[in-house]
Parts: sequence; C-alpha cells; structure tokens
Amino acid sequence: MGGPSDVRGFQIGGIGPRTDNEALGGEVYMKGGLHIRSQPFFFQEERNASMFYRFHAFLNFGNLANFQGTRAQTFTSLLQRNMRSSVGFGVLVNVTPSVFLEINLTHALRTFDRDRTNAFQVALNARF
Repeated sequence: MGGPSDVRGFQIGGIGPRTDNEALGGEVYMKGGLHIRSQPFFFQEERNASMFYRFHAFLNFGNLANFQGTRAQTFTSLLQRNMRSSVGFGVLVNVTPSVFLEINLTHALRTFDRDRTNAFQVALNARF
C-alpha cells in the first residue's frame, strides 16, 4: 500500500508490515482521502488550456495489516490507531481524454518506523 495513485506521500509498498527491506502485504486495509480540484486561475481566458491543466490539493490516509487471530472490533481499532496520513498539492495534466499525468509535492503527517515516504511523486493514471 502506498504510492501516488493510492496513499500519496508514501512509496509503493511503503505502508504495512515489513521484514528486513521487503513489504509483506496484508490481509485487510483501510484507506481514504479528501481531494479538491481547481482550474488554474491564470488560464481562465483560454478555455482549451484550462481543460488541459488542473491544480489539486489532497489529504490521504491508509493502513494495511494482518488479522493474526484478533477479533474484528479489536482489529478495526488497530487499523484506525495505526493510520498513516499525508497532505499535499500538485498539477493534473490531461494527456488524453482518459489519461492524465499527476505531479505532486507531499508531506507525510503520520508515519511509523519502517514506512517509506516520498516528498515528490509522479504518476500516469487512467479514468474508467
């Protein structure tokens, strides 16, 4: 879990159980976010340019873990208590009508010892 298309501010596989340098994955995860998009104020006269670029700001959170025989209620509180979070902003560039490039600056707000973060992320995403 983690990455520019998942929980921004963390590397791909940067959240969750680890052994040595390897991400182990998990049996259950929780993630979410708040995302605000806006047209660039300096392209308002040029409609084509404002359709091509968008600014965005976000708050992302998530966690990944294993059951290890815990009860569902205990497990839910464990996921919430160990939640990672990040904030940031960036630019969305439409490459085609269904594909966009995302360039972000991020700051991880809550991390744990073995988490791996990224302050700068680039991703190519598709809309379906």
